[in-house]
Amino acid sequence: MVGRWGAIVRWLIVALAFSAASLAFLFLFVEALHLALPVATFLSAEVATLLRFFVTNRWVFDRKAATWVGLWQFHCANAAAFAVWWAITNLLSHYGVHYLVAATAAIAGSSGFNFLTSFFWIWRSGGETTRPVKETIVARAGDGTHIS
Repeated sequence: MVGRWGAIVRWLIVALAFSAASLAFLFLFVEALHLALPVATFLSAEVATLLRFFVTNRWVFDRKAATWVGLWQFHCANAAAFAVWWAITNLLSHYGVHYLVAATAAIAGSSGFNFLTSFFWIWRSGGETTRPVKETIVARAGDGTHIS
């Protein structure tokens, strides 16, 4: 297991990297694909959330396998933080702030919540008690069922 301070530094690196990635996804969806801002903000956040879960699980918290419960908790925590980010981004841009500047400001508003849920809920010490995602996929594939 990664030490507490090492995990905090890694969490901050991942948060900064995925903040930049979210902005890049947002720019792509708005400028290249010409999606409406509410749709583009939703899609950019969702793509970044799913990718960030697996990076955080493995690199920040040194977990060998992701769990369905962890993925669900991470998604719920990020959905709550996303609601704040989405509202701030769209509210500021409604009042004339450029959408990329508004999205950057909104990131600051949701980061503290994500930090707390990461360290004190999703990846709290001793929280690795559920079946890993990969193990579930292999088990289901072996018995002929599929994941829907």
